[in-house]
Amino acid sequence: MFDPAVGRWIPTQSMHQKRFSSAAAELNGAIYAAGGFHGENYLNIPSMNIRRGFHSLIVMNEKLYMVGGYNGENMVSSVEVFDPRKNSWIVSDEMKEARGYATAAVIGESIFVISGLKDGKLLTDTVECYKADQVFVDPWWAFVGE
Repeated sequence: MFDPAVGRWIPTQSMHQKRFSSAAAELNGAIYAAGGFHGENYLNIPSMNIRRGFHSLIVMNEKLYMVGGYNGENMVSSVEVFDPRKNSWIVSDEMKEARGYATAAVIGESIFVISGLKDGKLLTDTVECYKADQVFVDPWWAFVGE
């Protein structure tokens, strides 16, 4: 793990299972690695509702947001939210466009999902925004610039 306070990589505990195309984020001092592929069941936290890899994982409001990705057949627009206090995933509103390999960032109370692949070869040039403070406004996800 990289420690920015000392500017170097430091040894840490290994993951319980080898995997690729997972995503990771820090929440309350713990590193969560979620999703990805390895051919076995996950052990550390409950499995997501929708299998995926090549997704984005970000933290907002003390929860993990698993956004988009590839389910082994297609890119997906699905979003799941992990609440560590409840130790469970819930399915949230889908993005407008399926995508994997995207970049995601949190600014204030908004999640931005930027670019990515919309199928195995075609890049998307769109940016979608989820505003947490507008949970009762349809749609929750909107293209930036619309």
